[in-house]
Amino acid sequence: MGTGVKNTFNNVGERYGYGGNAPMDQRIYYFNVKEIVDNRFGTATPIPFRIVDKSLNLDIDVTIRCNGVYSFKIKDPIVFYTNVCGNVDNIYNKETIKNQMRNELMSAMQSAFGKLSNQGLRPNEIVNHCKELEELLNVELSNMWYKKRGVKISSISLSSVSLTEQDQNIIKEAQRNAMLKDTTMAAATLVGAQAEALKEAAKN
Repeated sequence: MGTGVKNTFNNVGERYGYGGNAPMDQRIYYFNVKEIVDNRFGTATPIPFRIVDKSLNLDIDVTIRCNGVYSFKIKDPIVFYTNVCGNVDNIYNKETIKNQMRNELMSAMQSAFGKLSNQGLRPNEIVNHCKELEELLNVELSNMWYKKRGVKISSISLSSVSLTEQDQNIIKEAQRNAMLKDTTMAAATLVGAQAEALKEAAKN
């Protein structure tokens, strides 16, 4: 009896021992470890932000809205397979998990913004500190994203950061009061106001 025939009979015998299935189950999984881009986010509700400006004697809590886009990478495919997609029979794409990740990102954003506000940043300055924001978010999300999913943020970009109209008015008023405390600026403001009054009087 040839070797090939013997191996066939041995395999058949082993299958009976495994309930009719082959004793070994081999699969191949492909992971995209490149940067996964164009993941958009936005604040469904405003995020608290503290503004501290000693020059204006200002220390207030405001709320901000922001939107932007971020990218991420699968840094540890084994962790991603084990905890995320191991029970999926077909293709697993980002659409399956994007809503969950967006909600987690926005939750982590509150803490990250709090740390940026401790640096004395104004809300409109945050867009120039995206690299710091990226690092802060990776720290905030390390347990949830990296340790549990093997994922890390690669980059983040903010399209806009805006305050409510009420908060904007409070800051403008604080700036105006600070300006009037400076005698030189106060005199200039008074002269300007008088000039405008004279113009209006001349029109009438």
